[in-house]
Amino acid sequence: MVCLTSTLFMSDDAAMRISDLPVVLLSYDEPWADQTATQLRSLVPALIRVHGVKGLDACHKAAAEAAGTDFFVTVDADTIVHRSFLSVTIPGCLVSEHVRLSWHSRNAVNGLPSGNGSVKVWPSALVKAMRTHESATPDRISLDHDLGEVIPGLTRAAVLPGVHATTDPARTPEHAFRAGLREAVYLDRLVTDLSLKFGTDSHRVSALRAILSTWANLGRHQPNGLWTIYGARLGLWLARTQPKRDPRLINDYGAMTEMWTNWVLPRFSPGGSCCRWTGTSWNADWLEDEVRALGRLLAVFPGLSIGEFTAEQSALITRLNVLPAIHTGDAADGLGWALLRGKGLSRDAKAARHQFEVATVLGHAAAPLNLGRMIETGVIMDLDAAEMLRLYRMADALGNPHAAALLNRLETVPRNQIIVRA
Repeated sequence: MVCLTSTLFMSDDAAMRISDLPVVLLSYDEPWADQTATQLRSLVPALIRVHGVKGLDACHKAAAEAAGTDFFVTVDADTIVHRSFLSVTIPGCLVSEHVRLSWHSRNAVNGLPSGNGSVKVWPSALVKAMRTHESATPDRISLDHDLGEVIPGLTRAAVLPGVHATTDPARTPEHAFRAGLREAVYLDRLVTDLSLKFGTDSHRVSALRAILSTWANLGRHQPNGLWTIYGARLGLWLARTQPKRDPRLINDYGAMTEMWTNWVLPRFSPGGSCCRWTGTSWNADWLEDEVRALGRLLAVFPGLSIGEFTAEQSALITRLNVLPAIHTGDAADGLGWALLRGKGLSRDAKAARHQFEVATVLGHAAAPLNLGRMIETGVIMDLDAAEMLRLYRMADALGNPHAAALLNRLETVPRNQIIVRA
């Protein structure tokens, strides 16, 4: 394990402005990448570009090297950054070499605001220390950056509120297919892992299934949106019917290109539809038939929500922005815990309380217990014992396994005799 240096502690007013950070555009084989660079350079004249580096771990390390600073921003080649992002200011309590910060991007294909294509602020020390994707040990399946594994209990990823970019992974049929398949396999793996840990009906699993359903159902109104749906449905079908298939292949550029060239595209070409970027042609009716056939096959599996939306219905749903940014309370509660205890971040009780309050609203079972403990130990001084008991009862109702013991201890004591530490 590579160790980071000590936490970078900053005073509460030592905020960090996005406009002061170097911005790195990451591109690999996207034919529109030069166009994205031109657009982004109009906002960030000193834009840095890292192109053609194979491997998701390797390209982020190359970005850290190119930036040459303690912190830097990354933007994917299929993401268009909004000018509002340059006005973002990060509170000093969240500035740490142990924490990556990100903001959801809205997907132009399916309307979903999520982490796919998100804009990110990276600490260079964390990037250099992580070993993810192709650099992970052979015994570990790494489909994401796994930042919590770098130094458990210290390193983490935090999602901040606001949508400051639009991502469009469907500029070509191949990229659309690849995006859908990769996201579906990754999310399905997360659903499986979290179902075993928290149960199939947990809010974490429900949120991920909602994201999966969006990828597998919406997008017909976009030029290559049907390819995204096809990729997502095929990824789910392979995960269900070939459980021994190595999911890490979704991050293997060579394997994905071979799959597209030798197996996928020949099934649907030639035809009357044509990609303006690559000249690739395909038969749209054949593709539609296979998408619907996959939908019928997937419908028999529990936990998957498959439906056929027309292009008009899909356009209406995405245009109305009725799909909210999907947040669970996990990230907020974890961030609150880190702020309260100084784990990878400077201690900040006020900021911790705010995160616990957000997580409580989102239904996280640990968050009201954490707030109650802050009252009981005197960290929060403007709330009384009655509020503490209410929070413990809420945690118990949400299924927190530790709340019952706290309630048994306190509810036998008259309320006016409960001692809240000053």
